[in-house]
Amino acid sequence: MIRFFSNISVSIMIFLFSAAVLAGVPSSKEFRKKLEFHPWGWMTMGEIVKSAYRDTGYGEYYSFYNLKEEWSIYLDLGIKAIGTITERSTLVFHLGGRLLYNPIYPENSTLYDVGGAKWAFAAYPIESSLASKLIDDENVKVCTKVGYFAEKYNPEAQNFGEYLFRSGIYPSILVSGFDIADKTKILGIRGHLSVWDVLHQSLFLHSEIIRYPVYDFSLSYLINYNPIQLFDIGAGVSFSHLISVDKGKTTPGSEEYVKEYTGNIPLFIALDENGDSIPYTFSGTKLAGRLTIDPKWFFPGDILGKNDLKLYGEVGVLGLKDYIGLTENTNKYTQFYEDILERMPVMFGFNVPTFKLLDVLALEAEWFGNPFPNSEYYIWRKRIPVPFTGTTEPGTYGPDYFPYSKRDDWKWSITGRKTIAGFIQIVAQAASDHMLRRNLLIGKLGSVFGEEEICQQPTDWYW
Repeated sequence: MIRFFSNISVSIMIFLFSAAVLAGVPSSKEFRKKLEFHPWGWMTMGEIVKSAYRDTGYGEYYSFYNLKEEWSIYLDLGIKAIGTITERSTLVFHLGGRLLYNPIYPENSTLYDVGGAKWAFAAYPIESSLASKLIDDENVKVCTKVGYFAEKYNPEAQNFGEYLFRSGIYPSILVSGFDIADKTKILGIRGHLSVWDVLHQSLFLHSEIIRYPVYDFSLSYLINYNPIQLFDIGAGVSFSHLISVDKGKTTPGSEEYVKEYTGNIPLFIALDENGDSIPYTFSGTKLAGRLTIDPKWFFPGDILGKNDLKLYGEVGVLGLKDYIGLTENTNKYTQFYEDILERMPVMFGFNVPTFKLLDVLALEAEWFGNPFPNSEYYIWRKRIPVPFTGTTEPGTYGPDYFPYSKRDDWKWSITGRKTIAGFIQIVAQAASDHMLRRNLLIGKLGSVFGEEEICQQPTDWYW
């Protein structure tokens, strides 16, 4: 509760301080007149219909809680405050909270011993930002946004895609799940340039707040061109972890760090194309490209819905640099990043025409040839930039540890949305995607089971 209130206090202080400093001309009374509040709430329920289960070195540790037919029901509440400071500046403070079920573990108990249950409320920030329009004329628009805010650069993606901001680099980690298409968060500053409303460019300097090593700064650039309704093409580059706040964490292959892990040097050191030793690092360059085709351009009229018939796709490159492993020992698997194709996810989607019955009905599929589990286990538990090999001992590898290394290459998702009366929205999804266990079971098992995907093969799915 101390962290809960301190985080809220800091956010409110930033919000009020920014309002006081930047308001300038308007008095506090005038500012209050321009302050809008938008409360909201939603209920989510779903079920894991099928989920693969295996022993990953913990024995019965993992199998104790079978996810098959597991239900998840929770309630989210929140409020969004929008303050108009001047004609060109707007402040947003958006806070949400989740009411969910928590197990009670008796003192000195293990995960096997659940003593009861209680309801808990967990708050989370959604946005705290200041947006300003620097130039706003008919041909050219320049604006900035600073703070903590959502960024969605692929407007059609419902579940997969958004690889520039929704992925790890070394190792290659993908993130997807229910109703998260517009919830990728940026902590930093964005500058945006729009020319004739057809050419758009954005530059970001943002801090890592999602995965280890946290606080490193990345520099990202996006561009998209949409001259006519028929097509929209975009691309981007992100220099991930470009500015390290702690080099020993970003590149743990440094001599001082390796000394703490005697015997595991191959996990930190690789070779370059010249055969010279180089350390593995969390830092690297990501690329993304996308294309949307809207055939409605050929069919004038208003029978079809706004999103009907759209075809779209996106491809990512999660790290341009290849590494060569140090050994070929059958008991060690250190050839982690030798093939760039194993770091290139590809998604594509189609919006089924519903003739305005639904806002959108999206069918999406994704191929990703990464031979390793989509897991954050080594990132957080071992703090090393190598893929999870299916065992608690880094570097040990064998087919028994990860039997779904090829069967998990394909993912699928079906998403439908309907808005009623302008303020009620119903969203439904069935998918076999990259939802991690903690995303669905948060509050039940915490993050203990949170590193691996719920759906490890195409036949695993949830709704």
